[in-house]
Amino acid sequence: MQSDPRLWGVYSAASHLFIKRGYAATHVSDIAEAAGIATGSVYNLFSGKKAVLHYVVHSTLLGQPAIADPAELPIPVIPELDIAETMTQKADALFKRLKPPGQVPIPFGDMLEVLFDCIASYQVAFNLINKNPDVLPHLHEQYQQYMKRLYRVTEECLRHGIADGAVRPVCYPELHVRNILEDIAWWAMLLPYEEVSVQLSVEVAREAALDTLRHAYLVRPC
Repeated sequence: MQSDPRLWGVYSAASHLFIKRGYAATHVSDIAEAAGIATGSVYNLFSGKKAVLHYVVHSTLLGQPAIADPAELPIPVIPELDIAETMTQKADALFKRLKPPGQVPIPFGDMLEVLFDCIASYQVAFNLINKNPDVLPHLHEQYQQYMKRLYRVTEECLRHGIADGAVRPVCYPELHVRNILEDIAWWAMLLPYEEVSVQLSVEVAREAALDTLRHAYLVRPC
């Protein structure tokens, strides 16, 4: 099945506007203008603005704008619980990579790469969930729970690296975890929407973030 090309335009325009301007301050007409289509066309594709928001979040978690059967247009509001199920699947896969069942955590340097790639891949969804707790309450609560779990796993990986001698000893590892995750989040999730003089590609941002953290923590940085 071929996807309506307008769906990508709406996905791209809406994700940028919802993050930069905010969901409440963004109107369907704004999305249509940014996507280069008529406002009526957006309503031909979606039942309303909330349907667009849910579509953007879910499509990001799926890895691409979802294909819609033309016979099923306009796309209704995807139930939040369905999106939450997809997020659970992605989170479970991430935690299995960071610490395979019954095994020790992966090496600290590998963990940095996995975390950056995950956050960069899903940054649109994470930004929208984090910025819209009132509009996406269930997803926001679930997101907060996964972040708490991520802090614990990251700390375990950091402490394991210190014990192995691959990571330099640090005071209060639990506080360094916050630094590590916030640094990765800035480069992978927040930088694309910052007003900066030079726009960096994901690849360049990745190398900059990993270079900084490797030299900050690894005994022998690559």
